[in-house]
Parts: sequence; C-alpha cells; structure tokens
Amino acid sequence: MGNANVRRYMGGKQPQKYYNDDIWPANEDLFTKLGFNRTNGFKLFKAFTDMDVDESSTVDLDECFAYIGGNRTRLNERIFDVEGKTNAKEGLPYGAFALVLWNFGTFSPSHLARYLFEIYDPENRGTLQRPD
Repeated sequence: MGNANVRRYMGGKQPQKYYNDDIWPANEDLFTKLGFNRTNGFKLFKAFTDMDVDESSTVDLDECFAYIGGNRTRLNERIFDVEGKTNAKEGLPYGAFALVLWNFGTFSPSHLARYLFEIYDPENRGTLQRPD
C-alpha cells in the first residue's frame, strides 16, 4: 500500500526522481565545475522544491522570501535579475538559482563588494549616483 503523503513535483514525480531524471542531467557540467555532487545538489533542490509552491519550475522573490523570511528589497530584486530573464518576478530555474547561491557563498569579501557595487551601478558608470 502506497504512502498518500509522498511529496510530488512537476508532473507527479517524487523530487528525487525528478532531480535524477531531469535536473542533474541538464546541469551536470555546471554542477561539476562548481563542485556540487549529486547529494549536495539534491539537498539544495529539495529546498528549491519547497520554495516553488506554484510548481512553475522557477523560484521568484516572493516564493523565496515566503520560505526564508525577510523583506524584499531593490538589492535582492537585482540579485535575482540575472541574464536570461526579463525581470525578478519571472523567477530563477534551479540551475541559475544554484549558481546565484554558489556565487554568494564563495565570493571573497572584495569580490562580493565588487559584485554588490555592480548591482547598484546598472549603467556601468563606475560611480554611484543618488538614485542608485
């Protein structure tokens, strides 16, 4: 007799099966370069599926902050506004989401400062203006 409380994700697959069949093969090269193994990648994917309440296969800022708490700001909107999306509301697919977290987790203090400066200097002027 099956367990009626088994979590399903995207097309009715259990998260582990979806990860093994769909996510890992599509992102294996990236994850290998980042130093993720299957186990660590799945742990992060599990949190991703918990955040993705609408099962859109992306996590947007509203879903992320509903999960982790905190307030939405211009800074985290810009962090989520990565290449390949038109806006922060569109959300990040798992590969881009993992990359954003990896970046923040591995930046040295000086690289993080530079990255944050670039977020607040979207016109790439090299200086910050009051509106920035």
